[in-house]
Amino acid sequence: MKKRINAIVYNPELRNKVIFTLIILLIFRIGVHISIPGVDITSLKEAMTGGSAGIFQMMNLLGGDALKNYSIFGLGVGPYITASIVIQLMSYDIVPYFTDLKNGGDAGRKKMSQITRYVAIVLSFAQGYMLSVAFNAQYHLVDDPSFLGFTKIALIMTAGAIFILWLADQITTKGIGNGTSMIIMAGIVDKVPMTFVNIIKTFFQNHSQVLAIVLSVLIILLFLALIIFTVFTQQAMRKIPVQYANNTVKSGERTYLPFRINVAGVIPVIFASALLMVPATIFQMLAGSQTTGIWYTLANVFNYQTLIGLILYILLIFAFTYFYANQSVDAKKLSENLGRNGGYIIGIRPGEETLKFVKKVVNRLNFLGGASLAVIAAIPLILPMILNVSKNNAYGLGGTGLIIIVGVAIDFVQRIDSFSSVKQRGSFIK
Repeated sequence: MKKRINAIVYNPELRNKVIFTLIILLIFRIGVHISIPGVDITSLKEAMTGGSAGIFQMMNLLGGDALKNYSIFGLGVGPYITASIVIQLMSYDIVPYFTDLKNGGDAGRKKMSQITRYVAIVLSFAQGYMLSVAFNAQYHLVDDPSFLGFTKIALIMTAGAIFILWLADQITTKGIGNGTSMIIMAGIVDKVPMTFVNIIKTFFQNHSQVLAIVLSVLIILLFLALIIFTVFTQQAMRKIPVQYANNTVKSGERTYLPFRINVAGVIPVIFASALLMVPATIFQMLAGSQTTGIWYTLANVFNYQTLIGLILYILLIFAFTYFYANQSVDAKKLSENLGRNGGYIIGIRPGEETLKFVKKVVNRLNFLGGASLAVIAAIPLILPMILNVSKNNAYGLGGTGLIIIVGVAIDFVQRIDSFSSVKQRGSFIK
C-alpha cells in the first residue's frame, strides 16, 4: 500500500490522473444534491429514508442518493447500463447487423458505442417521464402534474444522465479507472459512514446498552468478513497446468491456464439490478398508490425486497454470470490455440477432450462465482428480518454496493500497479 501511495505522490502523470478523477467525482457528488425545480422532495426523502420506496431503493443506491433528492442526476448511469445490456445481447447472433459491428474491429465498436448512447438517451427520457408520473401518483411532489410538466422534468433528467455519461468518459480517457464504475462506487461509498451510524443508533434505541454494543461489534465484524470474502471471490482462480511439446519443464516450472472463480466480476450484479429497474418502474407507476391488483402484484414480482423478487434477482445474477463468463472464455478457441501451439492440458488428450474439460471447469467456476455473488447480494435483504434494521441502511452495508465497491477498488489498484510497472520498464529501457 505504501508503494502505491508513493507512486501516486511522486509520479506526476499518475498523480494528475488521480486528481482529475477526484475532481470529476466531486462534480458528480455536487450535482447529486441539486434537485429538479418544481419538485417537492420532502415526502420522497421520508419514504427513501424509511425504506418504503420499494424497487426505487436499488436505483437510489446505484445513484448515490440522487433519486432521493430527485436530483438532476437522478437517473444515474442506469439508462446507459440498460442500453449496453440490450445492444450486447443483440450482438450475440440475435441481430446480424450488431453481430457484424461487434466483429468489425475498432470502427464497428465505435458504431456500437454510438448506437448505445442513442438508445440510452431514449431510455433516459422514458424512464424520467415514468418516474415522475409514478412518484407524483404516490407522493404528490410535482408542482405541475401535466404532460408538459412531466416532459420538462424528463428532459432535465435526460440531460443530467447524458452529462454523467460525459463525466464517466472523461474519467476513462483522462483519469484512472473505468468511469462508469467509478461514478457508481463514489455514490455508494458516500453512504457507508452514515449507514453504520444509523444502524448503531437503531441498536441503542431498541436494545439494552450491553446488547447494543455486542450487536454493533458483530455488525462491524460482519462487514469486514464480507469484504474479505468478496475480495477472495474476486481474486481467487483455478490454475490448470499446461505442457508444450517443444518446451521442457525446468526445475519444477510450469505453464498454467488461469481461470478466475468470478470471471464476470461485478457486471452480473449491475446488469441484474438494471434489468429489474425497468419493469419495476413501469409496474409501480401503473400501480400508483394501489395495494392490490395485477400491476401491484407485478411490481412486487420485480421488487427484490420480496421473496419472489429476490429469487428472480439471484437467478438473473446466475444467468449473467454464465453468459458473460462463457463469452469471455471461448473454450473452443482456447482448445484450438493450444493444439495449434503444440500445447496440451496435463492428463487430458488434445482436441475434443480438452474442449469438454475446459467447458466443465468454466461451468463449475461459474456456479461458484454466481453463488458467491448471490450470497453477498442476499445478505442485506436478510439482515432486516433478523436484526430489525431498516432496509435502506441494510442496502448500504453489503450486497450490490459492497460487490461494486470491492470490484472497482481492485480494478483501481491494479491500474495503479500496471501504470507504475509500465513507467518503471520505460525508465529502465531509457
